Amino acid sequence: MSVMKQMLNVVNTNWGLKRAGDWDFTEFSLLPCGDLSIRVFYSRPLEDFEDVDVDMLFPIPVVDTMLQIKEKDLHRINELMDDIVKTPPTDMVDACDGEAWAFTFYDKDGKETYNRRMNYTYGIERLEELQRILSKYIPPHKKPEVGVVMKPLMNTEDIEGLKKQISDTTIAKKDIVVSFMRSFRPDAVAAMSLYDEIAGENVSPRSVCSYSYHGFYWDDRDTMYFERYNIPIDPEFIKLATVDIAEFEVVYYIPEGRIGCVCDKSPSNDDAFIVECYDVSLPVGADGKWTLYNCGRKDIRAIERGTGPTYVKCPVLDKLIENIDCIENRDAVDGNIVEKYLLDGFKEHENWMDQCKNCRWHNY
Repeated sequence: MSVMKQMLNVVNTNWGLKRAGDWDFTEFSLLPCGDLSIRVFYSRPLEDFEDVDVDMLFPIPVVDTMLQIKEKDLHRINELMDDIVKTPPTDMVDACDGEAWAFTFYDKDGKETYNRRMNYTYGIERLEELQRILSKYIPPHKKPEVGVVMKPLMNTEDIEGLKKQISDTTIAKKDIVVSFMRSFRPDAVAAMSLYDEIAGENVSPRSVCSYSYHGFYWDDRDTMYFERYNIPIDPEFIKLATVDIAEFEVVYYIPEGRIGCVCDKSPSNDDAFIVECYDVSLPVGADGKWTLYNCGRKDIRAIERGTGPTYVKCPVLDKLIENIDCIENRDAVDGNIVEKYLLDGFKEHENWMDQCKNCRWHNY
């Protein structure tokens, strides 16, 4: 008895910012008889599992089902596949974040007839129609429960409630707490101005950013109200923000030519982990070292949260580059974005593509 081989495999991936409990990816596998396998994965924090790093995310299946699609949809999918194999779309979509799709077609013998690597498909009509047909069969489902219940620092939507909490009481180490709240890279950015509802004034025209740390979340409005009106926040958060920096006892070296920065290994080391330091006026020891408590608080939190190096050694350019530049180089080399996003001089080096693919940071 022969086993029926799949005719189509499609993977839909979330290329946006993912946090615990967010949708991760969906996989479709279609058989010639119309049986469609659907698996939907969400990101769950690895802290739900024993002996693992709290800051990592792990995909878990929330939907894992097999169903029969309608005959007219199966017929249309076959038409689209035949047309795409004959005249494959060559469009390169220039986009950021959002969703990406990968497609693989097979003949009746299981031989691959078409393959499109994970990429954007916005505006490619035949692929988008194929996506719509498959996606409508995803059954209703609930997002997974995540291990950590995030707590807000205050309810900034309840302005009358905030007014009742305004206090003249002096808050110990308030300046340190405020500095801590502003020291993170944002998890998300909202296209709205920073407006003080209590005073009725626009504080800043720039976007409002949100942040999270150790089970707490807040945005720039929380920081503003705490700083201006002494509105109380969770004592556990205060404790996190004011922990003695010197407890970490980590020594950093000043990399050559990087005034105001520090790294965890000697400047000649390829694996140097460079982080920003706000206070560049602090004295440097005779041995050319700074201890961690001399660095900006953001440095500690970046390391503690496991966000990875801010700068990495690029083997192609033979110098340290920012992590976002490394990511764009990688995506361009892999064909996910156009090559115009490569750093200047990248393609001028011999074997630049192979060097990038073989780099330890390529899929970090």
